Amino acid sequence: MGISGGQFRKHRLAAALFISYLLLLALFVFFPRPILETGNESAIAEFIQSHANVFYKILYADTHLVAYANYLMLTPFILLAHALSPKTRKRTLALIGTLISLAIELVQRFIPGRVSDIRDLYSNVISVFLGLILIRFLHALFNRYPD
Repeated sequence: MGISGGQFRKHRLAAALFISYLLLLALFVFFPRPILETGNESAIAEFIQSHANVFYKILYADTHLVAYANYLMLTPFILLAHALSPKTRKRTLALIGTLISLAIELVQRFIPGRVSDIRDLYSNVISVFLGLILIRFLHALFNRYPD
C-alpha cells in the first residue's frame, strides 16, 4: 500500500519546510554577536545601521522582543516534525524539543556575544508545548469535518 501523489507532495513540502526551518534556527541561535560583548548601545546602533539587512536587525533586536520570540521558537519544529512523522508519540516530540532547547543554551555559552539563560530554556520548552497544544487543536478542528 503506497502513498498517493498528493500525500507525497505534502510530505516533500513538509520536509523542505522542516530543513529550511532548521537551517534558519541554527543560523539565528548559533550566529556570533561579538558587538554585544561591549554593551555599547551606540556601537550596536551604528553596526545595525551599516549592516542594514533584516537578519542583523532580527539578530540584534530589542531584548524583550527576543525574549517573546523564545516562546514561539520551537513551535514550528514540533508542528513540522509531526507533519513529517505523525505517528511519533507526543512525549517523544516533547523530549526532542526540550533536548534541542537545552543543547542550544549549552552551546551558546561558548559563542561570542551569545548568552545562555535558564529563562530562555524555559520559554523554549513552553514553545514546544505550545506546538503540542496546536497539534491537538488542529486535529480536533480538522477531524471534526471528515472528507
